[in-house]
Amino acid sequence: MSQVTIISTNLCVEPYPVYPLGMALVSGALARAGHDVAQFDLLALDGNAEPILDALQKTPPDAVCLSIRNMDNVDSLATTDAVRGLDTARGFIQQLRTVCSSPIIAGGAGFSVAPEAARAFLQADYGVAGEGEAVLPELLDALTAGNAIPEITWAGKRPMPMDQMPEPLHAPGLLQYYRDASGILNVQTKRGCPMCCDYCTYPLLEGTRFRFRPPEAVVDEMQRLHQDHGVNTVFLTDSIFNDPSGQFRLLMEAMIRAEIPMRWIAYFTPFGLQAEDVLLCKRAGLQAAELGVDAASDATLAALGKAFAWQDVMRAADAFARAEVPCAHFIMFGGPGENAATLEEGLNNVQRLPRSVVFAFSGIRAFPGTAVHARGMAEGLFPADAAPLDSLYYVSPQIDKAAMEQRIESAWAGRYDRVFPPEAGTRMANALRAFGYKGLLWDKLLDYPDRNRRAARRRANPGGTS
Repeated sequence: MSQVTIISTNLCVEPYPVYPLGMALVSGALARAGHDVAQFDLLALDGNAEPILDALQKTPPDAVCLSIRNMDNVDSLATTDAVRGLDTARGFIQQLRTVCSSPIIAGGAGFSVAPEAARAFLQADYGVAGEGEAVLPELLDALTAGNAIPEITWAGKRPMPMDQMPEPLHAPGLLQYYRDASGILNVQTKRGCPMCCDYCTYPLLEGTRFRFRPPEAVVDEMQRLHQDHGVNTVFLTDSIFNDPSGQFRLLMEAMIRAEIPMRWIAYFTPFGLQAEDVLLCKRAGLQAAELGVDAASDATLAALGKAFAWQDVMRAADAFARAEVPCAHFIMFGGPGENAATLEEGLNNVQRLPRSVVFAFSGIRAFPGTAVHARGMAEGLFPADAAPLDSLYYVSPQIDKAAMEQRIESAWAGRYDRVFPPEAGTRMANALRAFGYKGLLWDKLLDYPDRNRRAARRRANPGGTS
């Protein structure tokens, strides 16, 4: 048995403080394998590393594992000092080296996108790319036995069957922090995604097919969070919740049978979503839905490799509106195929969405290994010598980025339910937090219907009265 310290280095609080579920899952796998695990979270300590450094100096563990959630904040327009996850982790490692000589193993989604480059940048001793639960226990056994281990261990070569997924080892103090800070905890019901959208890293990180947890295991975890820790709301963190094969319906039925007194939120796709699915989800406790629409016209949806058209988006939005379930759409303008005509078509399409909050981004973060990254390289939009950790954003060569951004701002002026640039959403969230609001926060933007309607009427009839 080895002594292991796992640290979540994330400091990002947008859209709200998110419990480090990856750290809890890896900790659960290590504890199940007989390792003694201690967990720390920089965000819960307000970024103050001193308590962690003091603990490591007093009792150096056999290994220190860092969980890195994000490479960056995927906002091309960020004007404030954006929290770059790898920068935070690198700074912490530099501090750690001054007090502790334990080997350092890095992992997490923000690391696994470009593991070799990330390990070198961080100056970590080792790294795990992919599912740490699957390989880290054996890796630590080899390390403590004095055996040689590779600089990068690729967990993706051995996808973990989801019926073997460990129970998350939640730290009570961290649970209380996130329950107080956001009121939302997180649960995973499946991994992987077969959709293969051109910009997305889910297939790279979790595989190109869905792997489902048994519905009973998900229900049991939710019940434990509620009964043991007073958690009333969870976010189901799957790439998309409503898988086209319909397995999600089995989970809904299990949740309804168990009568769990919890509310939940999830990412949905418009592809194949039926009105009766929305009603079933609401019966099971659905509080709100987030849709990764990602583009706003048929031409740009197709260019991103999406499996649906705009009429499917409208059908899904209408189903959520009729069920009185708040709905948010996330759209990246300026992607492949975007031009002045598709921009106008997209803005008109967005204006027709019923009772929805819409968040817009300018350009698409192009991560290495994705199709949009390869396209940007082929079109000469990125430097030929671009490094894997460079923050690159794809913007269609058929449109002027600055003019596009100005047009979006003017089209959405005065509407609280249309958010652009992204930092405007951050400012509104911070203001709501200052008044004591917790949770998603974007659903509160729907509480200004009269003002939103007046703004929409003014744009539709500039010469009229509102």
